[in-house]
Amino acid sequence: MLKVHCRTNLDAYAQEVWPSELCCRPMVGDMIESRSHTRLQICEITHCPPSDACSPLRSSFWSVSAIYSKDSFYKK
Repeated sequence: MLKVHCRTNLDAYAQEVWPSELCCRPMVGDMIESRSHTRLQICEITHCPPSDACSPLRSSFWSVSAIYSKDSFYKK
């Protein structure tokens, strides 16, 4: 599993619980789904390499930014 940090600049979705791990590398344009089944489209991905030895976070992760897309939004 790949560690991810999901974020959005949309206030309405900031309190959603987004995944912290994904089974494969995310791609721009993919959909990401919160615990409450809100889906947003991935618009930016940044690979964050392992931090320096002094940092508590010593593993790499992907930073995923997601946006609202009229064609991609739905609630179950």
